[in-house]
Amino acid sequence: MQEWLLSYEQQVREKFHAFTGQELACIAWALRRFGYAPEHNTVYYMLQRQESFLSVDFEILGNQKLLSQVIHWKRGSTS
Repeated sequence: MQEWLLSYEQQVREKFHAFTGQELACIAWALRRFGYAPEHNTVYYMLQRQESFLSVDFEILGNQKLLSQVIHWKRGSTS
């Protein structure tokens, strides 16, 4: 699990500026669902500092299609 997290974090860091606000919100929301906090995850910390991410986060929670996609990511990562 730790190896997967390090790989995930590296990918997000490398492509951070290429993500849209909505994509950043999906990532941040998924990280919160996994229980990660800023003091334990630098990617979450970076995402939390994005101005556009907070408002989009609420859009994801209210959008069934986006929410299903994020939940699918979680299921895929536990396999």
